[in-house]
Amino acid sequence: MKTATIQRLACTTGIMTLALICATPPLRAEVLSSPESIRRCLCAEQGVAALSAQVQAGYAAYEEGRKRADMLNDIVQTKRPQVNVNNAAEVDAFRHLLEQRDEASAQFADKTSPDYAAQVERYNAKVAEFNSSCANKSYDSVVLAQVKAGLSCP
Repeated sequence: MKTATIQRLACTTGIMTLALICATPPLRAEVLSSPESIRRCLCAEQGVAALSAQVQAGYAAYEEGRKRADMLNDIVQTKRPQVNVNNAAEVDAFRHLLEQRDEASAQFADKTSPDYAAQVERYNAKVAEFNSSCANKSYDSVVLAQVKAGLSCP
């Protein structure tokens, strides 16, 4: 997956988090009074928070992998014209550098990038689930206190 696409996903994730946090209920928000409905919403909110933390950690790993692959590629581009092809040690050292670059690029393309994209997808699905069931709803305060006291989420 291209860097720009992943950066858009990260931006979307940040925007969705901001929208979730900053959303204010309308003046006449639906009030949930069913303990099960409130529990589902509280657990969905916890799920969004947990996945948000995973996405942030995944983004850090994504950026680290991207920077490593880019750095090794830059080194290869710089060293390529400097290699004395008549010097076996220089050729071997350059081959080793190429292997490192190829390994870092493959790791990034085959593992790091798809893993991060999957994390963002799970997060977005959880946010959509929360928004469809719980956004712009308020909770009966008495029932909310009871549910929070014994809240256990899967």
